[in-house]
Amino acid sequence: MKRTYFFSAPWCTACPAVKVRWMKAVRNYPDIERHAIDMTTDEGRAMGSKYQVQGLPTILMLNGDGTVHEMFSPLACGTMDVTDFETKLYHWR
Repeated sequence: MKRTYFFSAPWCTACPAVKVRWMKAVRNYPDIERHAIDMTTDEGRAMGSKYQVQGLPTILMLNGDGTVHEMFSPLACGTMDVTDFETKLYHWR
């Protein structure tokens, strides 16, 4: 199954607004798993390190085989709206 991850932290001021847009987009695709990753936890830091997350918020899309399909940096995340996220998800699924 394809998966998408939202990397954030409680101190990140941009994360809540981006997370709302991401959640609105992914809820229309029940065939794609969605996970919110808190980068202040050990598990979150390990995931961030594994996928070389450089800043927050970051959105990661993984194919069914676990390979990275696309990663959105903080700058990209901040400029995308719900429609942009939905378009990415639609073409990916």
